[in-house]
Amino acid sequence: SSKAADVTILHQQFKEMKTAGSLSNSSTDYPTHGLVFQPTTGRKDDPVLMWRPPESVTVDFRLGKPEAPDEDNMIKFPLEVFDIKLAKYATYGNDFVRISAGRTSVIEGTIVVCQYDPATAAENSDSQPREWVFHRSR
Repeated sequence: SSKAADVTILHQQFKEMKTAGSLSNSSTDYPTHGLVFQPTTGRKDDPVLMWRPPESVTVDFRLGKPEAPDEDNMIKFPLEVFDIKLAKYATYGNDFVRISAGRTSVIEGTIVVCQYDPATAAENSDSQPREWVFHRSR
């Protein structure tokens, strides 16, 4: 037997570009994550652009070689990005993410979605490693 799921379908309205500034201040009955700018030229090669407020921006990284779990059972992974010039994954500075050791499916090489907390940016200098917040794996 199958269970019925609650599903919400939203019709997102198209607005003129000149109204974009006021859209970020408008209230909705559902959560929003930013604005999508979709070209109206009809050409397939025109990019669709998305704007998000800084607190909603996420980045996909690949997890590097993990350290041993710490006393809180958290594993520290270095973050990696694909370097086109080198044609391989490379560490992203000294940036890292801590993930619970209980997430056994999150291993070295996993692609993860992370968010950087802008509030901590002011506390860190460019020479210090930055910690990202784990959201989910892909």
